[in-house]
Parts: sequence; structure tokens; C-alpha cells
Amino acid sequence: MSNGRIAQSANHHCRRHNMLSKKSKRFFLITLCAFLAFACLSVIPVKDSHAAPADTILSVGDTRGIAYHDGYVYAASRTYDKITRTSLATGTVSDVVVFPEYTSVMTVALNAAGDLFYTLDSDIRIYKISATDIVNGTASQNDASAAYTAPGSGDRYLYGLTFDKVDNLIFIMNYFGPVFSEFASVYKIEPGQSEATEWISGFTTFLNGVAISSDGNAYLLTEYGSLFKNTPNNLVSEIPEIASSGLAFLPDGFLYASNMTSTIHKTTIANEPVTPTDPTDPPSSGSSTPTGPVTETVIADVEGGTQGKIAQTKITRTTKPDGTKSDFVSFSPDNAAETIAKLKDDGAKAVRIVIPDAKDEVSELRLELPAGTLRAISSSGLNLEIYTNNGIVTIPNGSLSGLSEDLYFHLVPIKKEDERQEVEARARKEQIVKNALGNEDVKVVGRPMSIETNMKSREVALTLPLDQSWLPSDPREQEAYLKDLGIFIEHSDGERKLVRPAIATLPGGRLGLSFTVLKFSTFTIVHADNLSEILLADGGSGAQGKHSAYMKGYADGSFKPEQAVSRSEIAAILYRLLQDRYADGKVIAFSDVASNFWASAEIRFAASNGLMIGYTDGSFKPNGDITRAEMAAMLARLAKLTGKTEASVVRFADVDGTWAAGAIAQAAQAGFMKGYPDGSFKPNQTVTRAEAVTIFNRVANRGPLQGVVTPSWKDVATGYWAFKDIEEASQDHAYEKMEDRTEQLVR
Repeated sequence: MSNGRIAQSANHHCRRHNMLSKKSKRFFLITLCAFLAFACLSVIPVKDSHAAPADTILSVGDTRGIAYHDGYVYAASRTYDKITRTSLATGTVSDVVVFPEYTSVMTVALNAAGDLFYTLDSDIRIYKISATDIVNGTASQNDASAAYTAPGSGDRYLYGLTFDKVDNLIFIMNYFGPVFSEFASVYKIEPGQSEATEWISGFTTFLNGVAISSDGNAYLLTEYGSLFKNTPNNLVSEIPEIASSGLAFLPDGFLYASNMTSTIHKTTIANEPVTPTDPTDPPSSGSSTPTGPVTETVIADVEGGTQGKIAQTKITRTTKPDGTKSDFVSFSPDNAAETIAKLKDDGAKAVRIVIPDAKDEVSELRLELPAGTLRAISSSGLNLEIYTNNGIVTIPNGSLSGLSEDLYFHLVPIKKEDERQEVEARARKEQIVKNALGNEDVKVVGRPMSIETNMKSREVALTLPLDQSWLPSDPREQEAYLKDLGIFIEHSDGERKLVRPAIATLPGGRLGLSFTVLKFSTFTIVHADNLSEILLADGGSGAQGKHSAYMKGYADGSFKPEQAVSRSEIAAILYRLLQDRYADGKVIAFSDVASNFWASAEIRFAASNGLMIGYTDGSFKPNGDITRAEMAAMLARLAKLTGKTEASVVRFADVDGTWAAGAIAQAAQAGFMKGYPDGSFKPNQTVTRAEAVTIFNRVANRGPLQGVVTPSWKDVATGYWAFKDIEEASQDHAYEKMEDRTEQLVR
């Protein structure tokens, strides 16, 4: 298991909570709390630098670990790659240590002497900066050294760091067990010692934070916001709606929790005068104390082709203390190999993992795809589909090609009504929605879905299901309603989009909305009157135009991409692309083109407009191949290319002295045709049908077409080098022009 896998699994909650922390309502409340906190601070008499803290303390943002020392609250900010401190006397936030980008600092703690300790993401070492190297509250990472290394072997992940009142260093170590089950232990390093000893164990979920009260009791925070005291059997509090990470006791005697944003919140937990207990003591018999998360194994079916269920994989389903359930699935290379072997010769197009949730209980899904699994599916030519009640993720085979690291997907349906209303409110306020819809009312339909992954810049198709109860019963009204549905996308990088999806029919006849993306965050179905017309007409949102096919396949469902393209096929392409811009000129007859020949009109069009020419013997040779040199000459005439006519403009090793050297140079300089890696152009080599569409797409400034999941032709798989260009050329479609100048299929 790679370190990247640890980070992905141990930090899935971080990404979920980051999403939650961005909600506008909470932002307003946090801002209001911060304002009131500072207002309170301004009237509190300050006796010294150890002033009483406010209920809400500000930090720089994405706060993970926190610590208190000498009048300051220290905070480790993962996203901002820094450790800051906030003065309790003034509320001023200042940088202590600034790290290089992507360092991802996770925790911070200070001992009695003022030495600063911290840990980094996916690093099992604890670093130290001596108090003498911290000048005026600032220090450099260059002053840090590795003070301790976590004990044990295998995959480990340090999360949570603090000191107790006798300067024992306390830290959390998270690790994986069988079937990627989660465990956590708490370790202690005594002053002057270099070895850690296990202090508390038995947690069956990851822990985020630890704080030690003045009475020596350990408070431990799970990734789900459950707060335990000393043992996994002693649940003392839930910290709702905060998405907490770090813990620390402050001078007022209360426990504070960071929430991965810019706020640190006061909890109701105080340093109570209780007798310290041995954290390893078992609970008394008959205790009714709530227990921690409970895990069970559930079986997911793997489907494909016409055989239905062909394999199975295990799900680790965790029931949290609040009753919600989360699923973890790792689809192993062995599972993939078994599935692919059974799908051989079955005509299947995808490997489909179906997540069971008959009672609609699952609040989140984490799916892990090891690198070996990705390689196996990529080599098979199959797509990969993830089926859940709340959304379907389809990864085209081409998007799996070349992936060398483990992949994960984290799906969180937004089920709560108040959270749906917040999304609806955000949609109404977004400028892109206002620009498109004006005063039209926007309504959220169904459940928004948050999806996060480490797959970057590769297209994935998403389908959000539609419940029949949301749709009008009258068929005509339903058809009109479906046309006015769109997808409001809130990307995690701040980009907002409103796109038009395609209507899809799911297994069982259920309807859904399909669309493709290159990046992820929150996706919401919205409805507004006349939305379809607005999206089709709007140049900044949704579809920007329509393209008609100019290349056709064969009656047997093939495209024959490696077959040489004929001169008559080139004439047909020119006619379909240019018939609106050219009129028939002088009629030119060819001895070998009969009036009833399938492409006679197209050949007449191309020849009469000077785009193609015949031979000196009066023939056209409609079934003859076209060479790369002839293609270059035709493109020079078509685009009226000008400039230097010698091959020195763009030099190829095998072009000098040939009849088409000038045209080849012009076509290459215009970007219409390219040479080969060995520096040659191969002017006498015939042009294939696949090469022809890539060339004409460049000439016409079309495609490649992103977002096609199911191939249109049986002999052109999604992983074929010209797949997107062939789809662009051979199917009618509406599109959105992307920043990289490709086209995104929207219908």
C-alpha cells in the first residue's frame, strides 16, 4: 500500500469537511461569531498576555492541529502550508513557520520550554524547532530537525500531537488493518526519552485530535466528530456541524476544537475535578455508555455484459454513533482480473460495481482503485462504472490509460433538506446563473452530489438519477420539464458552471441526467422555465453550438479507421463541410465518374470549386487512395495558404525535391498536418480514415470531442488514439467549447 493511499484514505473526511465548511450560511455564522468575538475582546480588561479566550478564535484557514502556549493559540494550516499563532489578548493572527507549497503541515504542539513540534502529511516523523530558533514569534523550516519517528512497521499516519502537564509528548498513530479497516492508538514519549510507548489502543476508526486535561485525562476526537475520554468505550460528546480536527485546552479551562476553516470553537468540555483513571481500564459491566463506530462486511455485485452478476467485492460499512453509515470499497486487481476473464467474448462495454443500499442509509462512499486494477481494466478496453442510488460514475477506458498511482472516489449525497436549501440559495446568487436566467426562479431537483477524486484532467461521465415522483405525470408536461433541467456545478477551485445534460435511461427504466466533467466537487440538478432555450443560446454557459457529422461509418457498424481514405470519400467530406460556403462552379466531367456513382455530386462540387483536381487522362480515380503529399496540396488550395513555398519553412528529411514540398511546408506550418517522430513526413504514404478526420477537424477548428462514453463504432474503442476526433467527425452533437480548445459534448 502506497503512502498516497494512506493520505487518500486517512484524509477523506478532510475533503468532505472542507466542502461543508464552504456553505454560505455557515460562513455567515462564522463571520458573525468572529465579529462578536472581537467585539467582546475589545471590552475585556486585559491584565496580561494570558487574556481569556473568546468562544470563537480566528486562524488563517484549513486549521488541523492546534496548541496553546504563553498567551497564543498555535494552528497548523494544511492548505496554506504554515503554522500561525493568534494572540488571545488582541486577536492578531501572525505567521510562525511558512513551508514550501504542498508541504501540508498537519499538527503543532509546544512543550513547557517553548520548543515547537509538528508533523507533515504522509510523514511518520515528528519535527522540532527549538525555542532558541523562534525569534519574535517566527522561525524557519530550515531550523527544524526530525526529533522522533513513529514506532512499528507498515503503513502509519500521524494525526494529533500535544503535551501533558509533565511534558510527555502525546501523539496519535492511525493505521490500516485487514480489508483496509481503520485503527488508531495513542503513544507517549517521556521527557529525555527517544522511544514511544503505546498508551491507549482499541479505536476502530481514525482519530483526528488529542488533548490532555490538567487532570491527566485524554480527550480523543474521531474523524466523525465523536469525542471520547480515555477509552473507545467512553463517548462523552458529539461535536455537530463543525467538522473538527484539532483539540486543545485553553486558559479558561475549556476544550477548543478546530474545524478546518479559519475558526477554532469552544466546546462544553471543561477541566472537571475528577480522579484520573487509567485509560486502559476496561469499562464496568452493565455500562450504558454509548459505543464507538461499528463496522460490518457487505457484499457488492460486479456486473457487465449480458450475464448480470459475474463477481463480488467486499464493502466495509461503518455505522457511526449518530446512526449514519459510510462505505469503503477497494476493488482489488484480483477482483478486476476475475471480472474481466468472465466478460471475455461477452460483448460487454464496462465493468460495473453496484453498491447496495436498499434502505437508503449510506451517507458516503469511498472507493479505492489500486494501480494494478486500473492497469487491468485499461488493458481490457472496458469502461469502469460505479453504480450507487444517488449517482453513477462512468470512467471511459481512455481516461484509465497511463494511470500509475492508486485512484480514489469519494461520493457524498446531500440528503438533509436544510443543506439542499443552502445549495438552492447559492445557485440563485451565483452570477453565472443570474446572467443566464435573469429573474427566472431556480429550484433544486433531488439530491445534490459531492464527488471528490485524485483523478485530474481526465474526463469522467456522471449521471444523476431522477426520481419519478419529482416529474410531472402527464407525458407532454414531463417531456417539457425534462428539457428545462440543468446541472449547476460548484467546482472546488471556485469555478461555477451551469450546463445542459443529456437525458439517460438507467437500468429498470429510471431516468437520469448525464454530463461529463474534467474536475470535481458538488453537482446539483436545477430546474427553471425556458432553461433549455437559454443554455442553447448562451455563449458563456452550456451548449455553444451544434456540429453535424461529416464522416460516415459502414452498414456493419464499423468505421474502419486504419483503412485508406479514398478520393471520393475526401470529396464527400469537403462537400459536407463546405456546401454552405461554396456554390457549384463550372461543371467538370470525369471519364470514370458516372452520374449514378454514389459520390458524383460531391466530386463535381470539389472539382468545380478547385478543391480537388483530376488527372491528365481525364479521369478522377474516385476509388483511388490519396497520399499525404496530395492531401497537403489539397489543403493548401482549400485554405488558400500563402507564404514561402519551399520546404525550408518546416523541414522534413524526406520532402526536399518532391513535387509537393511547398504545399507540405505550408500545411505543416498551418498546423493541419504533422510529421513523424523520426523527422520524416512520408509524402507517398496513403492517408487513413482516422488520419483524415484528425486533419479535417484541425482545418475546421472542430473537436476533439470530449465526453463520449459509449463508442459509436464497434472497431473504435475509447482508448484508440483518434477516438475523440472520430466521434467529433461522425456524430451530430451540441457542444461547449473548452478552454483547451477541445469540445465538450452536452447533448
